[in-house]
Amino acid sequence: MRQNAYKLNESDSDEEMVTAMMSKAKKVSPLSRKGSILVMDDEFTIRNFIFHMLKVSGYRVFLTKNGDEAVEYYTKAKKCGYPFDAAILDVHIPNGMGGKEVVKKLRDVDPEVKAVVMSGDSTEPALLNCKEYGFIAALPKPFTIGELTHVLHLVIATVKSAFRPTGHKVAFSR
Repeated sequence: MRQNAYKLNESDSDEEMVTAMMSKAKKVSPLSRKGSILVMDDEFTIRNFIFHMLKVSGYRVFLTKNGDEAVEYYTKAKKCGYPFDAAILDVHIPNGMGGKEVVKKLRDVDPEVKAVVMSGDSTEPALLNCKEYGFIAALPKPFTIGELTHVLHLVIATVKSAFRPTGHKVAFSR
């Protein structure tokens, strides 16, 4: 099973990365392209589950397993002129930068980053008060494909209409 649609190697130059991204993006029907999403989660199963949910929903998906990779991928994409439409960041990454630290670094690269926090801990402060931590939406785990795409639709639609971080928290009742 393929883990990442666009695997970046340390030897890849920025131009090689952009060429690979754009050649794969051109293979997707223009009607199905809804945006490019960066996903950070330390758990392989969750990364792949989200990958498949987003792919069938028409998004281009880039997976990272830790904060360092997320910052690197986001920075390279932004520098090359192909910024991500949104980033979904797990708040807890063992032995590394979690979502709260990553979103601060991403804001240094892009003050208008569209970051969504996700967590399985319903008492997580960043999930409860996402704006205070630099996120614009929150996504409690577990979530359905409908909940995931609804959040992204709101985040990306907000961006296309004169985006300003709002701290909008999306909560779902079960």
